[in-house]
Amino acid sequence: MLPAFYASQQQKKASYGTISLHILIFSIILFFGLIYLYQTNNLVVQSYSLRKSHAALQSFQDENQKLRGEIVEFESLAALREATKDFGMVVVDQVGYVDAAQPFAKLP
Repeated sequence: MLPAFYASQQQKKASYGTISLHILIFSIILFFGLIYLYQTNNLVVQSYSLRKSHAALQSFQDENQKLRGEIVEFESLAALREATKDFGMVVVDQVGYVDAAQPFAKLP
C-alpha cells in the first residue's frame, strides 16, 4: 500500500496531464478555426473584387461596342456627304492631277 499523500500526488499528476491535453486540443481547434476564418474572409474579399472587376469589364465592353457603332456611322457614305455640305464642299466632275516632275511656276 501507498501512503495517502503519495496517492493524492499521483492523482494530481494525472489530472494535470488531462488538463494539459484538453488545453492542447482546445488550442489546436482554436488555431485551425482562426485559419478557417482568415481564409474564408480572404475568399469573400477576392470574390467581391472579382465581381466588381467583371462589372467594370462589362461596362467597358458595352462602351467599346457603342463607340465602334459610332465610328461605323461616322465613316458611312451618307455621313461623309453630309459633312461635305457642312464644310461648303461641292462634288467635282473632273479631277485634274499635277505632274510632280514639272515645276509649278517657270522662272523668267
